[in-house]
Amino acid sequence: MPFSVSWGVLVLAGLCYLVPSSLAEDPQEDAAQKTNTSHHDQGDWEDPACRKISYNIIDLAFDLYKELADLSQTSNILVAPTSVAMAFVMLSLGTKADTRTEILEGLNFNLTETPEAKIHECFQQVLQARPDTQLQLTTGSSLFVNKSVKLVDTFLEDIKKLYHSEASSINFRDTEEAKEQINNYVEKRTGRKIVDLVKHLKKNTSLALVDYISFHGKWKDKFKAERITIEGFHVDDKTIIQVPMINHLGRFEIHRDKELSSWVLAQHYVGNATAFFILPDPKKMWHLEEKLTYSHLENIQRAFDIR
Repeated sequence: MPFSVSWGVLVLAGLCYLVPSSLAEDPQEDAAQKTNTSHHDQGDWEDPACRKISYNIIDLAFDLYKELADLSQTSNILVAPTSVAMAFVMLSLGTKADTRTEILEGLNFNLTETPEAKIHECFQQVLQARPDTQLQLTTGSSLFVNKSVKLVDTFLEDIKKLYHSEASSINFRDTEEAKEQINNYVEKRTGRKIVDLVKHLKKNTSLALVDYISFHGKWKDKFKAERITIEGFHVDDKTIIQVPMINHLGRFEIHRDKELSSWVLAQHYVGNATAFFILPDPKKMWHLEEKLTYSHLENIQRAFDIR
């Protein structure tokens, strides 16, 4: 049930994931409980092998997020696990034997249960999906290889055929030129939404795997720009930074998750997407990051009756 709430400062713990709708389906639950998560008509991944891969990606999402959170307690984190997994699966096409196995098993894929060819087939289903025209989502991966490295033709053909990607020759010894080449590529592919992606490069670099994602959507319930004010955002107990905030009084969809010691705010986009803002109680960010699991996200979606 919506509540009337005025929020002054929001402390946000975000887990951004782009996955097919079947990721929200527990195989032990009734089909009527299936929910849609960041879903743009990507197909249901009804194939049992593809569904298994989807759960592998869920595990990767939480493992990756927690690793990144441990690296820095103050930086923003954006995680798109399907995109990350797809980039490394694509890279595995250019490897052999133990290296290929380590990459795929490092993504939580069980090669005994799921053949490598099936993994590529499942990711193709995502790439061939029809996007929601009301949302602008741009993702892609590309390889930049030092000029001294010669790539096998079959690898170049495979990444183009299976992942609509390409590999570019680059001179990493000239770090400024290489940085400009990569940044110009990403800027062009994202319609100038992402600029200056690469800040630093080392001269001994041989290969750079670049994965990018750009999302643009419109809130279903628009905020008024004139309500924007500069206020203090609490990064942690000791750090407060001044950022633009909107003070808005209205009816919002919120949910209390006692196990996470957090409030959850749902904000809908125009189209088939919803953002969940998980707002931990004071000094409970560490508790939230430690306890958060996919089951919590499922429960949150059910609480808002988002299916």
